[in-house]
Amino acid sequence: MPVRVVVATVVAVFFVLCSAASATPVATSNETYHVMGRVFPDPLAGCQQVGREPCSPNAEGNLPASQFIQYQEFIDGLKYMNQRNAWQRYIEVWPLDGYLGDGSGSGLGTDKFPGNNLGRLEFTPRKEYQSAGLATTTLDRKHSDLMVVRVTDESVNDKNKKRYALSLSIHGIERAGVEGGTRAMEDLVTARTVGIANKPVVPGDVKPGAKTFAEVLKSTIIYFTYPNPDGWRRGSVTEGGAFFQRYNGNGMDINRDWPDIGFSFRPYSGLSEPESRALSSFFGDVKESTGRQFTAGDDLHGQPFADALSYTLLPHGKHDYAKDLRIRETAKTIHRASEKALLWSPIVQPNDAPHGGGVPCVPDVAVGPQCAQIYGQTWGTVYDTINYTTTGALGDWFDSSIGLGADGIDNEMSFSHLDKNIVFDPHTEQLHVDGNKALIYAHLAEMLAPATGTFSAPGRKGYVPNRRLSRPTKAVQTGPPPNTVAQDDISGRQATVGTDGNIVFPFVVRRTNPSASGPGIYNGGMRVDVTTQNVGGIASGMATLKVQCRGCDQHVGVVDDGEWVTVQEDFNQSFLYAQAGVTAAVNRPQALKVDGSPVEWRAVVNGP
Repeated sequence: MPVRVVVATVVAVFFVLCSAASATPVATSNETYHVMGRVFPDPLAGCQQVGREPCSPNAEGNLPASQFIQYQEFIDGLKYMNQRNAWQRYIEVWPLDGYLGDGSGSGLGTDKFPGNNLGRLEFTPRKEYQSAGLATTTLDRKHSDLMVVRVTDESVNDKNKKRYALSLSIHGIERAGVEGGTRAMEDLVTARTVGIANKPVVPGDVKPGAKTFAEVLKSTIIYFTYPNPDGWRRGSVTEGGAFFQRYNGNGMDINRDWPDIGFSFRPYSGLSEPESRALSSFFGDVKESTGRQFTAGDDLHGQPFADALSYTLLPHGKHDYAKDLRIRETAKTIHRASEKALLWSPIVQPNDAPHGGGVPCVPDVAVGPQCAQIYGQTWGTVYDTINYTTTGALGDWFDSSIGLGADGIDNEMSFSHLDKNIVFDPHTEQLHVDGNKALIYAHLAEMLAPATGTFSAPGRKGYVPNRRLSRPTKAVQTGPPPNTVAQDDISGRQATVGTDGNIVFPFVVRRTNPSASGPGIYNGGMRVDVTTQNVGGIASGMATLKVQCRGCDQHVGVVDDGEWVTVQEDFNQSFLYAQAGVTAAVNRPQALKVDGSPVEWRAVVNGP
């Protein structure tokens, strides 16, 4: 049972905002759909008709997109899609908090999102299932809906369908996931009316006998999820945005917030964020309510420069032979599909061409190698591809036995990061659309015709039977004592910067026993959120936060001269992300010393 400590610094933050650009055209009616030819037209839409070069043969629509998909346009497009009679059979839209409109309680229950017709839910909506929220000039929060779009042929019984989870742009500055994934969603929902229902999802030379779009819709349920609306909205030019955000409104990297097996870096604290708690609960509810497991899960990202456009990252951890084979064969199919979909671009070269397109790649640049030409796709482990490892990643949670237990992967798309930010380049974004569509369709094709095989060793075989060791279930950490409640939130604390540059917020962690007058107080965890006054959720990104205690022998941490123990600190990968807040979470905060006197607690903020 958590207590949330919310503290705030009053600091003037100035940021030069770019002038608002035009939004991407999104169809919201039959009339505009007829003109545009798509709900979400492609970045190079119409290039075949006007002779524009370079031109993707895969580009869909009549009018090209002029900007990234804006958050509100996305919602408006979904409303139109979900209410059109010809498409209602294939789509259901679920805000996880049960309301449409930033958790505002507008009265639209999740089962009444305009056009929903399934007649049932696979999860329990909760009011806290919304984004952390972007801080404002008044230190309030602008929360956003966490949207899930469920795509399947609803006329076919769900019983034997395979379930597929997709996470789009969990890092809000990496727009490739939303740009490609949303348009793939439209392809599937509109397949019958646009004449591709009987077309294989990938070409025959990529995977012979691949299922058609109609067969995919009859055999699978695909959940398109949008886990970081805070990062998205901070860069939406229609709302005055000037800078997409890697983190959520708390300043936390949601892709470091998922439970994992093994080592975890100290600033990580699994499921500390409302977005990760909401989505993990959603997926758990789906499994429980349907009695079905998820077959696959992909987390679609972006990155700066690289020697290939698309990097498919295999999940870490231990797999049995069958699962390992399926994931590797999926990566190979993605590889073939990606190259075929991307070779139209003059910057993409065949996989058998020399590295760098005949001109050596620039070595050791901070944001990745810069090459004259790049490959379409490469795949391997995280360490072998992007050269670092991490914990708490959603793709690994998709794959892990303590997560979805599905065949999970991550994917990185080049030129979708700080190097682009809100600058929309149609050529680049068409590559992101084509590449992510190829990936999604390749994984769907593999899901419905998975690789199988046996491991055969030469010579005579034998085995020694071993009885599997088992032990009774043991609770490592007990729950809250009976008849106790969490401490009330401490919120709205304000201060100015001290002469030493630090801001210190002392606070009290309470613990009392139940009595005749009421329940006791017990805190199983707490979080400290610090925001600044800012414009559009943008701050300096250079502030740091430490949560410290004194006299707390139950906490391990770094001790300074004043005997203060740093129990937890915020996680900030780069000040360049200019996040609006910092946050830290502490499990089981100690309230009392051995002698019964209170433990001292404080939050220390340093930096502009």
